[in-house]
Amino acid sequence: MQLYRISKIISTSVILVGLLVILGWILDIPILESAVPNEVTMKFSTAISFVFSGIILYFVSSQSTGKIGAGQIAIPIAGLVVFLFMVTLMVGYAIGTPSGVEQLFVKEKLESVKTSYPGMPSIPTALSFLLIVSVGIISLSNYRRSKATTYIGYAITTIGSVAIIGHLTSQPLLYYYVENLNTGMAIHTGILFTLIGISLRLLKISENTVYSTIKIQTKLFCLFLASSIIPIVFIVGLNFTVTQNFDMSHTNSVIVISSVTAISVGLFSWYTARSISHPITDLKNIATRISKGDFSVKANEESSDEIGQLSKSFNQMLDSVI
Repeated sequence: MQLYRISKIISTSVILVGLLVILGWILDIPILESAVPNEVTMKFSTAISFVFSGIILYFVSSQSTGKIGAGQIAIPIAGLVVFLFMVTLMVGYAIGTPSGVEQLFVKEKLESVKTSYPGMPSIPTALSFLLIVSVGIISLSNYRRSKATTYIGYAITTIGSVAIIGHLTSQPLLYYYVENLNTGMAIHTGILFTLIGISLRLLKISENTVYSTIKIQTKLFCLFLASSIIPIVFIVGLNFTVTQNFDMSHTNSVIVISSVTAISVGLFSWYTARSISHPITDLKNIATRISKGDFSVKANEESSDEIGQLSKSFNQMLDSVI
């Protein structure tokens, strides 16, 4: 079996497990929440992030065969969702105030096992998700940049494996539980991170791969639509959660939510603009070099969108002149 197929199977499994845990929280099925009775649970925000991380992994895996297409839309949108959840949680944790994400959609009991604050995932969990988002960004900024993906895969595998060992040896510190300071990582969270890390290490990209991409107009429409709708839904949902039991201690929550959302949308917009301007700037630089007498340069024809077609025409024109 080709390695990218294994990676796709893993990504699909991650999505399904995430959906099962979400179902477990909604229907109050404890075995789906914690996998092991009376042990730390996979938080609801973690389950949602696994669903979208699985989507990122699936489309990153598709790139190894040149099928970028929908991934140019799905990866940044899924990455934005994960980024919003995890960064909001980490900022809230850093300033010592609940962000609202912890109790979004479902509420965890106050006496939850090995949990620093109800609904709050482990810090290594949040860091691992941010590493997965970075893989998505790397994969779209440079399709052949596989070394960074491999190193990130090793890091995520290590984080997940240590947590699994901690559960098997009944050593809470190994699955990152520090009383009143950091929530423990659930065993099925550790297993999924280990699988994701292995999957990233398996990805190899052929040097002869021809990339199939989508039209820039379609890409821009979908990304701008996502950058408009997702933050609105996120802010409205979290503000509703916070204001249900509003008191002065939650004042900072609104600031955290608004600040993180603004920064996230700003980064998302920057990425969108850069993904369009970068190949155009490359063409401009090539034209400048040709004007100085350097006819050895070639435009990048990797993509099949309008920029890729323009690059191909540019190279054909250059060949005919030479």
